[in-house]
Amino acid sequence: LLNLVSASNAQNKDVLWGFILRHTSGVTPKTHPELNRLAEYAIRYFDDFVKPAKVYRAADAVEREALTKLSEALAALPPDADGEAIQNAALNVARRIERYQDHSKQSPE
Repeated sequence: LLNLVSASNAQNKDVLWGFILRHTSGVTPKTHPELNRLAEYAIRYFDDFVKPAKVYRAADAVEREALTKLSEALAALPPDADGEAIQNAALNVARRIERYQDHSKQSPE
């Protein structure tokens, strides 16, 4: 939950529940009150400890170019592209950028 709060910058548990409901069935704040409490605690912890120490930096030239190419690749996908197509588009962008290569890897796992 804390990772989700951090990634989404959620300010209230309704935002978290939006993610939870999208990826689960039959799970609601009423059916899972403990999860509901944990969502609130995760937001409080994030606000008290993580957010004050969070530091952002500007993207460097390689990262800006990668993000531009990623944006173009995602925009070229059809609206109904599945997760595999989206992942492949992102990986195809990264494969062309030396910084993101792992030359020690011998073959696909």
